[in-house]
Amino acid sequence: MFIEKEKDRCDHLKNLLLNYTPPPNADIEKPICGLFDQEVTRLLDSIDKQIEQISLETGQKYHRVPTFAFIDPFGYKMPMSIIKRIMSTPRSEILVTLIIPELKRFCSNIGWEHSLNELFATNDWNLILQIDNPDEKTNFLRNLYIGQLKNYANINHILYFKMINKNNQTAYFLIFGTNNWRGIEVMKNAMWEIDPTGNYTFSDLSHPGQITLMDFGGFNYKSIQNEVKKLSGQELTIIEIRKYITLETPYPTKRLKTEILKPMELNNELIPISPRKISKISYPDNNFKVKIL
Repeated sequence: MFIEKEKDRCDHLKNLLLNYTPPPNADIEKPICGLFDQEVTRLLDSIDKQIEQISLETGQKYHRVPTFAFIDPFGYKMPMSIIKRIMSTPRSEILVTLIIPELKRFCSNIGWEHSLNELFATNDWNLILQIDNPDEKTNFLRNLYIGQLKNYANINHILYFKMINKNNQTAYFLIFGTNNWRGIEVMKNAMWEIDPTGNYTFSDLSHPGQITLMDFGGFNYKSIQNEVKKLSGQELTIIEIRKYITLETPYPTKRLKTEILKPMELNNELIPISPRKISKISYPDNNFKVKIL
């Protein structure tokens, strides 16, 4: 489902979708021409009303299905309260574009107070007026927004991707939010395909006009092995190691078994605790347990 404010862009999108075949088990709704906050509120109100009615009729409790919402605004009419409402449904996830240069200007202009209060669900954004350094302003806005996603919208896990423009300045942040650590794992692995440095930065200064996907062919997995070694003395399942790398380090879990666990075992840096049934060196499932030496 698409929501687009500008009518010409909305009409263009409708024409593009006429010749687009959606993937299996997916439907595409006719794009809605309107404001994000108004249309999403209307949509959620309608769904919640239907759920309430069918729950009363059947005597069973129903919920909204999980939603992935990509919120990519021109401007700042995206109240934090709507994000909180979306995320109140289990297994929902968000990806938000937070545009930095315009946001810095709006924070300094009279007349944007209401929208900024709604954006952050607090008026603490005005503390930026006490900051002079441009980079510190950027970090302040990012940290405040992420903090509010956690504290106000009740999102447990946040991952952000910094986008740098041709002037080598932060253009915007892509901010991903989920309440399942596996969502962070999947998104982090995808981000590493774009930026294997682990800084989650894409710069159109270094890649003008395009995103260059990079593979892991020349990546040194020793750094991830060193992170795993910090768990020395512990007996852990494979899924516990994946969760640790995902949430406690900047690294992905891609090729965990072949490029991290196997070399560590061959170097006597870990030993298997669970018995192996087939292969001499394998890690057959998430409950397979090893001890880090």
